[in-house]
Amino acid sequence: MFRYQEYLRKFPENMRQRFLPTYSCSEAGIKLKTAGIQFGGISCCGAGFELRRLAYFHFLIATVRGEGALTVDGREIPLPAGTIALAPPMMPHFYRHAGEETWQFLWFHLIEPHWISCCGASGACSAAAPCLKELMEVMNGVIKLEMIDRRVIAARSDFPLQDFPAWGDVLPDFSSEEECERYSRENVSAIETGYAGVLLQLLDYNLKSLSLEFPPPEENPDRLTALWRQLVLHPESPWNLEKMAEFCGMSVASLIRHVRCRYYTSPMKMLQKLRLAKAGQLLLNSSCSINEIARSVGYENFSAFFQAFRLEYGCSPREYRRALNPQVEKRRFRLSS
Repeated sequence: MFRYQEYLRKFPENMRQRFLPTYSCSEAGIKLKTAGIQFGGISCCGAGFELRRLAYFHFLIATVRGEGALTVDGREIPLPAGTIALAPPMMPHFYRHAGEETWQFLWFHLIEPHWISCCGASGACSAAAPCLKELMEVMNGVIKLEMIDRRVIAARSDFPLQDFPAWGDVLPDFSSEEECERYSRENVSAIETGYAGVLLQLLDYNLKSLSLEFPPPEENPDRLTALWRQLVLHPESPWNLEKMAEFCGMSVASLIRHVRCRYYTSPMKMLQKLRLAKAGQLLLNSSCSINEIARSVGYENFSAFFQAFRLEYGCSPREYRRALNPQVEKRRFRLSS
């Protein structure tokens, strides 16, 4: 299986997770991806869970039950129940279980500027969230309906459906095949897409709680942050140390020193990481060929792209796409047949 971009990952045996269908080509999955949610889910864990990484996306995390902690750039932010926090991209962050109670939390990888304009914060921040339980219920609805839409009636044994809140009259009980037969696939898909729309509204509402606590972002971000944004927007450009240093208005030696001090790596390695992250995003969210994706992120030599991707993710680009979004691969196969 592929490796993600963690520097450290410790998942205890009691770790349970469910993921939003951003990997899917369903209407709900496309709606969420179009809105800028690259990945998201609900996690439940006990003592021993921790994850550290340097991410290219904005990371949003919210505690529903229990307690956790988020550390960004050396500053620890407590995450008690009812708290939402945001970590900016290209800044190492580390989050872990804290306290004694089981920690249940929601999380999102956000890649579109729309979400960041909602919260208005330029750095790591946290605030009380107004409606996390409602957000979790709607996330559960999208996840559960996606399972029904794909005719996966029984939940995986490691994360049974009964662990989630009761739906009452809000959502039909899809616990049996007979109950599922009462609903056409079109009806289920329509309900799921409706839930996805409500999810986006609730997420927007919770994010805006951060703007009440923190001032708007700086109009002129620091030079390195501006550089990373430019690399993400134009990964296909022939970037080198001289061009990056010129963009930042500093010498090559200063650029190398600043990047190494803040990110513990080199500018060229940051460029490679951002290009590969963009490639991973395109592999999941587009039907472009692997060669087209390689060129679009700045790799003219496919062999170099293949080797760099395998080194970063632990698998080939095709294996990555098949593992996380098999529908794209199947659709490409049908079109080429």
